[in-house]
Order: sequence, then C-alpha cells, then structure tokens
Amino acid sequence: MRKSADKGNKMKLAKILLSGLMALPVVATANAELESRIDALEERALLDVFSFSGNLRYLYDNRESKTDAGTKAKGNWQRMSFGLNVNANPYENLKVYTTFRMSKFVNTIFGDEPTSNAGLTPTRDYNGTQLGVEKAYADYSISDSLVFSFGRMPTIDGVPVNYRDGKPVMGTYPVMAYAATLDGLALTYKAMDSLALRLVYTPFSAVPHYATLKDTNNDTEEDTNEYTFDQDNHNAELITFMADYNDSFSWTSNMNVVLQYTVIPEYDLIHAVTGTASNMAASAAAVGMMAEVKLTTLHIEMMNLMNSAVNLSVSHLMTTYKNTTTTGSALASYNLDKTGAGTLLAVQYAGLQDSIFGINMISSDKDYRKYDSTNDEIGAFTRSGGMETFVATVGTGMDVYYTHRFEPTFSGTIGYMSQDIDAVNWAKYGAFPALETDAYKKEIKTVYARLNLDF
Repeated sequence: MRKSADKGNKMKLAKILLSGLMALPVVATANAELESRIDALEERALLDVFSFSGNLRYLYDNRESKTDAGTKAKGNWQRMSFGLNVNANPYENLKVYTTFRMSKFVNTIFGDEPTSNAGLTPTRDYNGTQLGVEKAYADYSISDSLVFSFGRMPTIDGVPVNYRDGKPVMGTYPVMAYAATLDGLALTYKAMDSLALRLVYTPFSAVPHYATLKDTNNDTEEDTNEYTFDQDNHNAELITFMADYNDSFSWTSNMNVVLQYTVIPEYDLIHAVTGTASNMAASAAAVGMMAEVKLTTLHIEMMNLMNSAVNLSVSHLMTTYKNTTTTGSALASYNLDKTGAGTLLAVQYAGLQDSIFGINMISSDKDYRKYDSTNDEIGAFTRSGGMETFVATVGTGMDVYYTHRFEPTFSGTIGYMSQDIDAVNWAKYGAFPALETDAYKKEIKTVYARLNLDF
C-alpha cells in the first residue's frame, strides 16, 4: 500500500512539474506582452509632449508697373511655401513653439528667379528648397501673471495678415509693429485680465559703430578734426515697450488695442551700406554718417463688430529717422531728421457660409519707412529692397480679395492689388532722403491667386 501511495505522489508531482513547464512559454509571452504594453505607454506619454501641424501654400502673381518716366515692366510668378510646426509642452509651465519652412519659385530649371531682399526672414525669401527655422521660442510661466520668452520670436504674420485666409490670430504683434523674424527675449506681465505689458529685447549683432573724438593735445578739450574709430562690431541693445489690451463688449466679441514703441540706437550708416567705417573728419573729402530710428505703432482691432461678422483693424505707424554728418562732409546734404507716418485699414466680412470678402487700404506720406514685410506679396521686380510690398507702400494702396473655403482648413483666394508709389525710401539701412524723381514714382497693379492648406 505504501509503495502504491508513493508511486501516486510521484506521478502527481510529475504532472505538476510538467504543467509548470508547459505554462512557462505562456507566462513568458504574457510578460513580453506586458513589457511591450508598458513600452508603448511610455512612448505614447513621451509623444504626448509634442504636437504637429503644417501649412502648404501655392501662390500666383501677375504684376505690372509703370513709372512716371514712362518705363513699363510686367511679369508673372508662381511660388510655393511649406511649413512644419512642432510644438512641445514638456512641463506644465513651459511650452515650446517651432516652425520649419521652405519657400521657392516653382521649377527653376532655366535659372533661379532673383532672390528677395536679404532681410531678417530668410524662410520667406523664396530662395530654394532648403528648410529653415522660421520660429523657435519658449514660453516659461514664472507665475500666473509673469511669462518669460526667449528664442526666435513670433514677430511675423500679425494682424491683419490672417484675415485673407480666414485664420485666427497667428502672430503676437500686429504687422505694422513687427513684420520680420526677430531673435531675442521678452517678458510679459499680465497686469490684469485685459491688459498685458511686454518688454522685448531684440539685439542686432555686429552693428557697426564709430568711436568718439580724439584728444591729441592731452588736455580736457576734444579736437574737432581728430577721430579714432572703433572697428569692433557690437550689439545694438534694442528694447521695445508694448501695452496689449484685450476685452469684449456688447458691440464687439473682442477689442484689441496695442501701443508699441521701438528704438534702434545710433549706428554707422556708411559702414552698414559699404562695409567701410565712416570717416567723420570735418573735410569735404570725408564720408561719414550716423543714423538712428524710432518706431511707434498704435493698433486697434474689433472682431464681429455689432454682431455683423465684420472684423475691423486699423494700424498707424509713425517712423522717425535721423541722420548726422560732419560739417564739410561730402554727405552733408543728407543731414535730416524726418518723421513719417502710414495708416493701414483692414476690413473682413465672413458672414456668408464658406466665403470671406475683404479689403486692405494703406495711405502714407513720403517719409514713411517700413521695411522687411514678410507678407506673401512680391516686392520690387528686382526684389532687392522690399520697399514695394503692400504695407511698405509710400503713397496709397488698395487690396481687394475673395476667399472661399473648400474645407475648414483648405481655402482659395483671388485678389487685386493696386499701389500708387510716390517715393522710394531705403528703409533697410536707415535715413537716406526719399527719392521722388519720376523714375521712382510708379503705379503697380497685381492680380493674384492663393491656395492655402493647414493640416
């Protein structure tokens, strides 16, 4: 009996061991699946930090101009632009925004079109298929009312650039305040729910400058005809002050008022243009000039005015340019202290299903100077200065358009733009006198079409 019992126990033990061995692959598989699920969850959690979106544009322009001197020019261009947005939220109080973009003329097998102005936004120069960093900045919330930002700032595509495509606000600053990609730092203080105060620091690197008068007699007086020159490039400490007010009322869903003041400090204008430092000695052969720029913008926007589906934007930019040359300089006639102004009015009606109608109008005096607009209009035919984009018009301009939404984020636009240019201001470098001869006065007419896809 005992031997029979032992034999039965051994058989049970063998069955248990066999069952365990048979279950090992199942357990291993279950563990592998569990580990795979954990890895997938970790990867998903990591990817949840990021969000992706993009933009694809196709642009057609038929443009002709006629100067008061009788010179005529015309042409048509087709271009495209592609942008990829990669945003991240690694921490609750830290957000990162980036945009990579390429822009080009289509099919340049027979040679490249002239590149646009060598400005501050190379991703909008339509200069090839290379992908560039258009925007890359971070917002760090120090507290509920204080935000610190740094990097390549959102200083392009401000109101009313978004109207034509029927988009919400894209840029932090109105186009008549900033219209170029700028790198720097910003500190935003939310003084109240409706009012934000912003300090923006956008240094211009390698700004040419000259030194002060030289004391050759070792006395306390400076010698009027002796100068030393500082050949070292340095940063110009540009600081912008901005007040940004937003609130809703019974007669508008949102009213936005922006007041912005920017100073570009004194710099060597001759060096900026020629690469050679100014000679400020008081002689007829000397070539020396210093320049200084001040910009003041007042912007008012009212959305859904009187519940009519009308959006209205009015921006006024006052520009002050000052040149200083020495007595007897060959450029003495270019001494000037000029203040100009331009006003941009934009009206959009979006009350019909899938249809948007709009008009932009600009009026400015001959001393108005606006440079480096990143709007998608073509600039000068040679595209060398950017002075002929719409918001840079010295004179008057009108832009009428119709936009149709094929899908919520896919639209097509047709438009007509006219510009009556009274003068040319070389605002890229600063305060040269406005050129008002018949060769520079011109009328420009542009018929254009756009396809815009956001995804």
